[in-house]
Amino acid sequence: MKPHYDEPMWTDPRWLWAAIAAVCLAALLGNFAVWLLLRDSDGDPSSTSAGVQGGHVQQSGSGGHRSDSMAPEQRPEVESAVANCRSRWLQQRQPLRAAQSSMQQWRVHIRAMNELVAGNISLAQATTFWNQTRKGAMHRIMRFEQDESRYGRTAPACSTNSLQQAADATIPVSARDCMRAAVAGDRVLAAAKTAITTWQHHVHDMEMLRKGHLTAAQAIQMWQMKWHMGQRQLAEYGHASTHAGYLRCA
Repeated sequence: MKPHYDEPMWTDPRWLWAAIAAVCLAALLGNFAVWLLLRDSDGDPSSTSAGVQGGHVQQSGSGGHRSDSMAPEQRPEVESAVANCRSRWLQQRQPLRAAQSSMQQWRVHIRAMNELVAGNISLAQATTFWNQTRKGAMHRIMRFEQDESRYGRTAPACSTNSLQQAADATIPVSARDCMRAAVAGDRVLAAAKTAITTWQHHVHDMEMLRKGHLTAAQAIQMWQMKWHMGQRQLAEYGHASTHAGYLRCA
């Protein structure tokens, strides 16, 4: 009698089909789980990326219109300050020309006195110079006063602090040039106004002497004061004019 051996269960067709079915089900479930995982991971980064990109676009869009991203010369406040300084510098031309015409007479008048004191000319020659400078002197003085007064009323402001207050960024060279030129021109006008006022007083004294309202002694005493004062003021005017001559507002 042959011994009885149980057949392995993998030889049973039913077990074999069950195993195949289990493997297929496991594979199917695994693929489904991977699909779910990939779907979730794809959803989050895309949303985050979209949000970041959207935020970046929005920030870039708003930043493009901010004034601090503009070049200094493109800022409205800088352009306005430069325009004011340029306009002020241009409007100085007329009163400066009037000042120069009047100051030339005053300069010749004082030079004649200096030459007389130095013994280079006679009193008759000095008197001739003085009479020449007296002609039309008041007309030129009044023209300067009118031009300077009109300039003071109509010219826009331009101070040394206007551009620094307008922008904290680096100020363009052209803007600084306009500011300095306008300020220098104002210094020339101020020096001219002081000197021309002294000249005006002396012209008045000469007229009083000519009409007999002043004695010779009184006129000489008053002239001595105007002479020395005028020399100092002419020097200040010349220094300011020389400095302003090197500055331009393009």
